[in-house]
Amino acid sequence: MPTLPSPTGDAPQRRPSSPAGEGAATVLTYPPGSLVLLAGLPGAGKSTLLDRLYGLSGDEREPFAAGGTRVIDSRQSRNWWARYLGPVPHRARTPLVH
Repeated sequence: MPTLPSPTGDAPQRRPSSPAGEGAATVLTYPPGSLVLLAGLPGAGKSTLLDRLYGLSGDEREPFAAGGTRVIDSRQSRNWWARYLGPVPHRARTPLVH
């Protein structure tokens, strides 16, 4: 599993979450103040992963605080703008939302 560098240049701490072996997971921890960017193609499951990790419902309109983590997803912006852009086609609203 690749590791992502922190803004300070320090590598994240890796520790196994279960005894090593087939299917063992690795937990990555980052120093306070780190920025972790989750990127991927549309439909790849980024929002679904954030939902599962942080218990998001999908109807949030603002960044979500989960403990010491601030979760920001473009879906939050899309939800916030939806009340103003309801009749605007998806293709036209995408540049504004993102």
